[in-house]
This record gives sequence, C-alpha cells and structure tokens, in this order.
Amino acid sequence: MPDGSVFNEWTQPAKFHYNYKVGHGATNKYFQAGIAPLCIFCCAIGSVLWGTIAGFLIKSIDMTDKADLIQKCIDKYAEQQAKKEAVGGEKQATKESILHILEKVGGKITEGAKAFLYKEYLWLTVWSCSFAIVLGTTVDLLEMSMKRAPTNFPYTATSYLTGSITSIIAGYIGMRIAVYTNTRVTYTCADSTHRGFITAFRGGQVLGFVLVGLALLNIMIIILIFKACWYNEYLDKALAAGRPIDQCPVGSAEGIATAQKYIWAKFENQSFTQWNANLMAAMPKTLTKDSDMAAFKASSTYYA
Repeated sequence: MPDGSVFNEWTQPAKFHYNYKVGHGATNKYFQAGIAPLCIFCCAIGSVLWGTIAGFLIKSIDMTDKADLIQKCIDKYAEQQAKKEAVGGEKQATKESILHILEKVGGKITEGAKAFLYKEYLWLTVWSCSFAIVLGTTVDLLEMSMKRAPTNFPYTATSYLTGSITSIIAGYIGMRIAVYTNTRVTYTCADSTHRGFITAFRGGQVLGFVLVGLALLNIMIIILIFKACWYNEYLDKALAAGRPIDQCPVGSAEGIATAQKYIWAKFENQSFTQWNANLMAAMPKTLTKDSDMAAFKASSTYYA
C-alpha cells in the first residue's frame, strides 16, 4: 500500500473492517455531552413540571361548591325531575346530600387504593430486592471478577433497583391522582361535560408526563454517574491491558495513515500467528519459516 494512503474497503477489506471496529471503541464516541442528551434532559424536566402543574390545577378545584354548581345543575333539570317524580320516580337529592355522597365515596375509594398499594408494593419490594441480589451475585460478580478491566461496582443490580423504585413511585402517583381526580370529575361535570373532560384529561396528564419524565431522568442520571464512577476508569484499564483503542486517529490524513499502519501491523501479526499455527498443524512438512509470511499475505485470509 503506498505511503500516505488510507485503508478502505476496496484495497484491503480486512484492514478496513478492522479499523471500523476499532474506531467504535474510541473514547470520544460514548457518553459525550451534546445536543441530544441536553434535549432529553430538558424534555424530562419539562414533563415532570407539566405533570406537576396539571396536578395543582386539579387540586385547585373547590369541592365545597361555593359557586353552587350542583344547585345550578339541579335547577337546570328541575322540570324533567318533576315529571319523573309525578309518575313515581325517585325524589331529587339535595345539594348537601350530594356533596356528602361525593365525599364519602371518594374517601372509600382512597382507602381501598391505599390498602391495595400497601400490599402490592410490599411484595414488589421483596421481589425487587431478591432479584437485585440475584443480578449482583451473577452478572455483577462476574464482571467485577474479570481479570482484564473489571468493573468496580454492581452496576446492573443498581440499575434494576433504581428502575424498580422509579416504577413504584410512578405507580403510586398514578393511583393517588386517579382516585383524587374521580370525585372532581364528577363535580365539574355538574357544570358542563367539557369541564369534566378537561379535569379527567389533566388527571391523566399527571401520570403520563411524570412517568415519562422520571424514567428519562433516571436513565440520564444513571449514565452520568456510571460514566464518572466507572466508564472512564474502565477505558484507562482497557488501554493499559493492551487494547489498541488509544490509536484511533484524530486529525490529518497523515495521522490516520500512521495510526492505521500501527493497528494493522498488530492485527496482521496476531492473524498470522493463528493462521500459521493452523496451517502447520495441517501440513507441517511443506512450510518453512521464510515462506510462511509470504504465503499468508498471498492467501485469501489476508483480504477476507
């Protein structure tokens, strides 16, 4: 190959594909701060904030009926109610009794939801902790005991636990906001179905936006922590162990050619050693030390 040229898939395919794989191990290709992580982080914060705002809007609904919405609804349908009562229909409940029923039913639903969440999350906690221990003693222990560039912390088990906690928090928020919104949807429907729909829609927004926001924040924070605590140190150890990823070139075409020559020489020697061992085992009497490298370069293995 002429000096100053670079490897490509047409001249020497093996060199090109090896360089491609090595390039994907470059230290500047992973966990870098750019426009995409910034957008993800901002979207996550925005989702949580929007869900919080929707929750406060629901909470601001006054259930004491100072605006007399229930009484206005009763008056609006008084004529139809009178006709029903005239033929033996059930009498119209008063405003006070309706508010009492709303409060009573809402309280019972809330109590049931709390009891359900307590039982569910009790068993979820047991399961999450147990499975985290399994991950820690299998996947993480294996990675931490590696002789070459081992990890320094049970990252898999930690990721699983943080994900479980995020899921539990999101489920708790979703259940509580659902039962909290129920009575307020019923109450606002006394004014209009449109207002009731807006209230219900905002209740769904709380879980939807908060869940997505928390999940994205969880992922981004884990990536930043893992990078600071482990990934940079792992790359240093990987380089010290002899991996050629530090030779990934940055700069001019001359620097690229120099780095590629160094990488290919190392790769060529490793490939030749294996090829020669296989060939000598198959035909020990037909090869000499002087002709081995020439035969290797003439073989299809060199360009495969």
